[in-house]
Amino acid sequence: FPTNNMERAYAVLSIFFGLVIFSSFISKMTSALNHFETVQNTQREQSYVFARYVCDHRISLHLVKRMVTFLRSNKVRQKEMLHEQDVAAMRLLPENLLVRLRVEVQGPSI
Repeated sequence: FPTNNMERAYAVLSIFFGLVIFSSFISKMTSALNHFETVQNTQREQSYVFARYVCDHRISLHLVKRMVTFLRSNKVRQKEMLHEQDVAAMRLLPENLLVRLRVEVQGPSI
């Protein structure tokens, strides 16, 4: 227990500081969970719209399976590969270097 005013002030400030830090932590966790929920809801909505389209147009099960397989593998590939517009430093390069870069990046796939 604090015995003088200095110790009391230190105890009060310590408790206040702990409360602020804990509140900040809770706020960040809540924000992260809300973002996760938003992403999940968007994915669910996209899946629902896809399923509705498939049902409305009576797409064959074989084609639906192929489409779903492609979409899942493409989703993974999109997360792995960066594109030119994702790299801010690319905007600083002169046009001649950008042209050569694009030739090298797109060359093997043409």
